[in-house]
Amino acid sequence: MKAPVLNTPLTLQTRTRTPDDAGGYAEGWSDVATVWAAVDARASASGTSLRIMARNDVRPALHDRILSGGRTYTINAVADAQRGFLLCFAKEDT
Repeated sequence: MKAPVLNTPLTLQTRTRTPDDAGGYAEGWSDVATVWAAVDARASASGTSLRIMARNDVRPALHDRILSGGRTYTINAVADAQRGFLLCFAKEDT
């Protein structure tokens, strides 16, 4: 099996909550890491698949966000792929 070509930079983001002065919180997004990915954007019911290197310090999770080239994607699933890669399935936000 040939190793994927990781040629697309992505920014992984996670949802954050910041307390406000009224006892509630404001939601936002925080950058977690910039990673390189192999992107398969062929149209499908599941959206786009992104293959990234598995890392000990970064693990994308369900409902995290990916920024790529001015586009925003929401992660719907993450699976361990072979040979130290993670496969993320994401839908582009519209």
